[in-house]
Amino acid sequence: MNSVLVYRLDSKTKSMVPLGILVDRRNHERGDNVIAMLRMARREFAGTDEEAASIFIKYEGGAADAGQVSS
Repeated sequence: MNSVLVYRLDSKTKSMVPLGILVDRRNHERGDNVIAMLRMARREFAGTDEEAASIFIKYEGGAADAGQVSS
C-alpha cells in the first residue's frame, strides 16, 4: 500500500497547503496509478472545478509527483 499526500496550491502565497492523505490499496501496478490517485484526490478534496485545478498529489516515497493533468 502506498500513501499519497494531497496538497492545494494557494494562489496568493504560492505555497503548498496540505489537505490530507489517500491510501492506494492496489496490490499491483496498473500503469495509471498516479493519474487515478490524482482524480480520486480531486473528487475527495475539491468542491468546485477551480479548486480541483489547484490540487496536487505527492507519493510519500517520493517516487512520483503529479500535478496538472488534462482531463
